[in-house]
Amino acid sequence: MTDFIILAAGNGRRMNSCATNSSKLFKKIAGLSIVSHVINNCRNVNSGNVIIVTQEQYKEREEFRLADKIAIQKAPLGTADAVKAALPFVESESAIIICGDSPLIQADDLRLLADTETSNVSIVVMQIPNDMLDSQYGRVFVDSSEDVRIVEYNDLSDEQKRYNIVNSGIYKFKTLALLENIEKIKLNADKNEYYLTDIFQFIKSGVNIITAKNYKSFLGINTPRDFVIAEDIMQNRLRDKFINNGVTMLDPPSVYLSYDTVAEPLSTIEQNVIIKGGVKIKAGAVIRSFSYLENCVIGKNAKIGPSAVIRDSVVEEHAEIGNFVEVKRSTIGNSTKSKHLAYIGDTDVGENSNIGAGTITCNYDGRKKHKTKIGSKTMVGANSSLIAPVEIGSEAVIAAGSVITKDVPDKTLAFGRARQENKTRKEIA
Repeated sequence: MTDFIILAAGNGRRMNSCATNSSKLFKKIAGLSIVSHVINNCRNVNSGNVIIVTQEQYKEREEFRLADKIAIQKAPLGTADAVKAALPFVESESAIIICGDSPLIQADDLRLLADTETSNVSIVVMQIPNDMLDSQYGRVFVDSSEDVRIVEYNDLSDEQKRYNIVNSGIYKFKTLALLENIEKIKLNADKNEYYLTDIFQFIKSGVNIITAKNYKSFLGINTPRDFVIAEDIMQNRLRDKFINNGVTMLDPPSVYLSYDTVAEPLSTIEQNVIIKGGVKIKAGAVIRSFSYLENCVIGKNAKIGPSAVIRDSVVEEHAEIGNFVEVKRSTIGNSTKSKHLAYIGDTDVGENSNIGAGTITCNYDGRKKHKTKIGSKTMVGANSSLIAPVEIGSEAVIAAGSVITKDVPDKTLAFGRARQENKTRKEIA
């Protein structure tokens, strides 16, 4: 068995977009925090304990609920000091150390590393392209005696910075090798930190170097630019997964997906669609351009958009939600249609009903939200306002332009508007 030590105690000072009292690791990529991606992938290996090293102020964070153990680094004294905080919780004969800002690594990569035979330590290195040579990764050098030396970026000479074999920050150590050598690491006076990479001054044998097949899976996030790159890579992975599974995307680069999006084969996603967390799109459904979905289920053969907003709702089979319609905390029944300019909030609508253009369910009285219920085979005329709480029966008709404040029974025609009067100019004068 192999334990995982996830280093998650840093604040990420180079991430200028982070608040001063927050860690970069809690920023989200594809709707999930950076560190949660790492934790989930470690969990999916089905190996030993997952140990998080973090600061005291972060130990109760929701992101860490899936960890087996929480170790506290009392002061920001570097990576070696962080690993020392975790060692009392290590129970396996080996441990994989991974930075918490490595969300692109996948469970298969970690599983391969966990299964690798390691004498003392295995180091994962990346061969980066020339346009990334200014990325702030340490370089890994092997001399003629096969001794390994890792030089941190800030300590590199200009010539060394042109070398493209870099340290991913991911290692597999024999636990005994860690215990025997980590206390030998001395404080770096310039940075006031203990560098884990200095352990290779003392481990001279049994060092295995593994070159990543795809460097992109091992990229870390240190700067705002790195964050943008990681988001792009993650989005492309998600798009490819769905396309390969039979989902039609008309312009994949313009579609934003969440890590937990479910889209069944034969569904279609058009251009410029944003899909946030908790969305399931069933077979045959069409999500048209410029629509926004969040925490919702779109039923088989349903049609959404263009320019529709669906949140916290269920849209059932063959229903149609058209342009500039917002549906929130509602259920739309089978084959029901609301095709133009409507707001449907806190509402349950039955089957085969029609919600006319300009209809609003007035669900908020200034203090509380209230429910609207609309039955099956009911017609709500254009430009109607339904003042919740209110219940509209089945096979009812609401006349266009009505303001409905009372329940409407089944098979009833309801008017809720002033009587029209026509006056001549003389009568007005």
